[in-house]
Amino acid sequence: MVLEPFETTVVSEENAIKIKLTIHKDDYFKKINTLLAHIHKGDIYEANFCQEFYARSSLVNPLQVYEQLNAISKPPFATFLKVYDKYLISASPERYIKKEGLKIMSQPIKGTAKRALDKGEDQALIKNLSEDIKERSENVMIVDLVRNDLSKTATKGSVQVEELCKVYTF
Repeated sequence: MVLEPFETTVVSEENAIKIKLTIHKDDYFKKINTLLAHIHKGDIYEANFCQEFYARSSLVNPLQVYEQLNAISKPPFATFLKVYDKYLISASPERYIKKEGLKIMSQPIKGTAKRALDKGEDQALIKNLSEDIKERSENVMIVDLVRNDLSKTATKGSVQVEELCKVYTF
């Protein structure tokens, strides 16, 4: 991929990027309460509610933003994609999907724990995470959802769970 030079601008008070919300506070809480009501009624058991933030008339250097984001979080599954004049920038600890040949792999995350500088304490945190019943049941649930989604387009009987609830450290 060849990247053209980017125009950049120094962010100052005069040209500061103004981030805006798509959903404002009152509407956000109404939507959350609606989701909670559906959960309490048993209509759904999990929801991934996302909120969009945006800025108009802002000039940024996408590659610089990507590099800064990765310097902060050091994610194992970062993405920088340029298609014509559009960019996708992602910094994630989760492998949503990977394709190698005819094989598709997904490694959803449920459950995280802080890291410790002391090796013994770090190992204890890893052990506690791997043995946490709530974290395990959430992980099993999301793996089953992904397995079900993949089975909609995969060859019948070909979807397999090769690894379940393994703890990775980053």
